[in-house]
Amino acid sequence: MKKKKKEDLQGYLLVGFCLIVFVLGVFVWATNKTIDYDKITGCEKDAGPNNYYIIIVDNTDILRTIQKSNVRKKIKGIINKADPNDKVIIYSLSNFSVEKTVPLIDKCSIRDGSDADEITENKAYLRMLKSELFDAPIEVALEKMLANKKDSQASPIIEMIQKIRVENLPDDIKNKTVEIHLISDLLQHSENFSFYTNYNLKKFLKSLKFQKISSDLSGIEITIWQLINSKVDNIQIRDHWTEIFEKMNPKYLPTIEPISG
Repeated sequence: MKKKKKEDLQGYLLVGFCLIVFVLGVFVWATNKTIDYDKITGCEKDAGPNNYYIIIVDNTDILRTIQKSNVRKKIKGIINKADPNDKVIIYSLSNFSVEKTVPLIDKCSIRDGSDADEITENKAYLRMLKSELFDAPIEVALEKMLANKKDSQASPIIEMIQKIRVENLPDDIKNKTVEIHLISDLLQHSENFSFYTNYNLKKFLKSLKFQKISSDLSGIEITIWQLINSKVDNIQIRDHWTEIFEKMNPKYLPTIEPISG
């Protein structure tokens, strides 16, 4: 009799254990849907990036040592805001024409394992993946960019913003966060418009040349990190860019922060 009861108990425990395993398996299957990722950018193929963080570093004049340190710190702060599947795009505006300029970084951030499921995921592996696939390429790009030792003959900032709006961002931003961070001394210099010549900004903003190179920045947040240039009136240039961006209809008028050095 006792033997039968023991066998029955063992049977119940086995059935219970199998039921738990089955329920756990269904839960894992239901909550871990397969997502396809782009092999180059690391972004979700179907949904695309959640948000965008665009960084333009104006390398048309050689950055001084303190400026380089400050620029690196600002860039790291921007990148740290990116959650998994947020895209980070970094451009260096230097010795190439706008048409030939390609992003140094065009990648989505990925999980670092801090929210890993202890049962189904390997936290250390996820941390390693982020380090190798996202953090390391950014470090390489920053080193290469900040090592630039050549001044450029042009600084087509407005044209660069237009290129990014057309080539790197969706037509319909919807509810995505899109931030453009411009790190520059703001001395626009191109065949369309230049602060190095006798200029009339108000006339330019009403001209066909401006219409040709301007962008519709509706829904986009602009932050200017102004590299202080001792040879120009930095406050006047700053005010000029507020006028320029106002004509391009950003989400808000640009936030402007100086970078010393």
